[in-house]
Amino acid sequence: MLKTELLFIAVFGVVFVIGQSFIDVDDDDTRIVGGEAVVNRSYFPFQVSVRNASRNRHFCGGTIIAERVVLCAAHCFTNRDTSPGAIAVVAGDLYIFEETNDTVVRYNKNVIVHEQYNRTSNENDISLIIF
Repeated sequence: MLKTELLFIAVFGVVFVIGQSFIDVDDDDTRIVGGEAVVNRSYFPFQVSVRNASRNRHFCGGTIIAERVVLCAAHCFTNRDTSPGAIAVVAGDLYIFEETNDTVVRYNKNVIVHEQYNRTSNENDISLIIF
């Protein structure tokens, strides 16, 4: 029972944090308000860039939650090709336009969007990228 409760708390916490990101975004711009530049990639080794694989274009961020699973927002995949190999998950970069020797790229096998995701209210705005 305790493991189930802890898992619920952990997932709820992640979903809450993702939901909070909408509060910190300026309506006239897509930049984070009050953020700080990250100067050391080792501070956030679990953070990834989610990109369109064919154009290598960043469109969302994600969080590594297991060896082959990334947690992301469901709204990132609205009207987007999620067929196998269409999504690139890029880790190890400090800047999204600069690759380094630490850059690791994996391609999706599947994208699972919460089946009760609501585009209007952003309820259940959660998805998993499996690679």
